[in-house]
Amino acid sequence: MLTSQTRGMVSTRRTRWAGCFALSILFGANATAQNFAVIPAKLTERDARALKVVQVLTNAATYQTDKDKIDQYFMKYSFPKMTSTVPEDLGELGKMREDLFKRYIRQATVQPALEQLTGLTIKAMAAIARGNFHPAARYNAVLILGMLDQKLATVGANPTPPVPLPDGTKELLDLLELEEFKDIPIHPAVKTGALEGLERHARFGIDEQHANRVKKVALDIIAQENPVPGVRKSVRHWIKCQAAGVLAYQFKAGPDAEVQGALIAMLVDDTMGLEDRCSVANYFGRIDYAKASGIDGPAALAGLGGLTKDLFADEAEEARDYEEQALEGNAGIRPGRTFRRGRGKTEGPKHGRSRLFSRLNCVTKAAKSLEVGLDEQGKGHVQSLLAALDPLTKIVIDSKSLDLEVAGEVLKAEKTVTALVGSWAKPDEESLEDAGAVEEFTE
Repeated sequence: MLTSQTRGMVSTRRTRWAGCFALSILFGANATAQNFAVIPAKLTERDARALKVVQVLTNAATYQTDKDKIDQYFMKYSFPKMTSTVPEDLGELGKMREDLFKRYIRQATVQPALEQLTGLTIKAMAAIARGNFHPAARYNAVLILGMLDQKLATVGANPTPPVPLPDGTKELLDLLELEEFKDIPIHPAVKTGALEGLERHARFGIDEQHANRVKKVALDIIAQENPVPGVRKSVRHWIKCQAAGVLAYQFKAGPDAEVQGALIAMLVDDTMGLEDRCSVANYFGRIDYAKASGIDGPAALAGLGGLTKDLFADEAEEARDYEEQALEGNAGIRPGRTFRRGRGKTEGPKHGRSRLFSRLNCVTKAAKSLEVGLDEQGKGHVQSLLAALDPLTKIVIDSKSLDLEVAGEVLKAEKTVTALVGSWAKPDEESLEDAGAVEEFTE
């Protein structure tokens, strides 16, 4: 069994690396050479500290007499500093964002002071996100918009989750729908940051007034071939996966037919990379299909089966390549061990065990989630698939197993999975067309 902790580590690591890769492309290597706007700070650091704004945020009596200090500190010092193009300041944007929430917003115990600061923050960050500022500054601003809450999370004996700020949701949606603002294009980094924030809002609850709009924006992004012009194909697919994540959280209690069809279409879209399709499969694990009215069982099985077959075809190819190398006299090596060839000490061939681990996890999560929404025949198909994957899963997570053993089990599982999925009754063509999966099961 894959533990919940391990699954979380794999998913988080993949997301973090994908995000860093995509943003390095989004910002561009020559971004600092362009003529970006900067809002100069009107206070020195010494003068800003002298305002002692934390006391204003945490003491009701002080707030009544010094509430203007909140405006002074943030609008004349802290927020302008977030627009700086000085490399050292750009490198500190993450810390500035963390400090805003950790030292000020989450420490504010005077409710009117918190509301005042929240209002200033949304006003300033919306302006930065839309303005001709450095892409890193705009990205930082939109991340802040996504983190603003109407009610902060509480901890203790009876913890409560945060309630995202509806005005923040509106700003994120505006940024996703707009192509430009006052002749200034909405930078791709802003779009990705807005989707990241929208996913957080969907996770904790979208305000009803914005629910339909959130759904439409996410579906439109998934449907478009090029939802964010000016970025590479791999980044476009990553952005579509973010939109799928928004829908998975928004419809975690069960998707309607339109949302389910969009997610299934991504699952079988062979123009996307296998890792992106795996990410979509992971999103199925967020959804409770027990009460889902929009699930098309045959199409869901077709999507799951198609992805699983493609994953195993890819893994089997690597397993065969590995066997050819390992059986040249080095079959006994363990993962990461070295062996001697000639005079030098050379790293032995390795099988991509961590990637296989992640892929098995995504198929397992999707299968278990979908299973509860299927009819009895569909449940039986899913249970047979999980049983076929179980021996491979056990050997993959066994630290004592050899990579050669893993490769052999992959090849056996590939034959079993191909035969198993091929035995499932194929849904009618019209149903598959609706789910975007017709090519996968049409000869």
